[in-house]
Amino acid sequence: MATRKKKPSKFFDKLKDTVTDAKATGEALSKVALEKGKEGLAVGAELSKKGSASIEKSIASAKKSLSSSDEMITLIERLGKLKESGLITEKEFQAKKKELLEKI
Repeated sequence: MATRKKKPSKFFDKLKDTVTDAKATGEALSKVALEKGKEGLAVGAELSKKGSASIEKSIASAKKSLSSSDEMITLIERLGKLKESGLITEKEFQAKKKELLEKI
């Protein structure tokens, strides 16, 4: 049986081209992924800043509310003294106390 020499196949040339194209596509996708990752980090940082600002605003509001509550309690104590000294009636005291407590 005689052996026949085969000419180099076009199959291997096509395979080599396909591998080269796949490598180039992979590199391009890596660059895009890196850029998108950087964009994602920037968005995350911005959201973190907004979240911190919102928290600070809530804390300031809570402090103001606490201060307001302290003021209402002080006013109720003063009303109690006015009632004890006879300058206002029990009914007036209770009405004003209720009004102040509703603001807390």
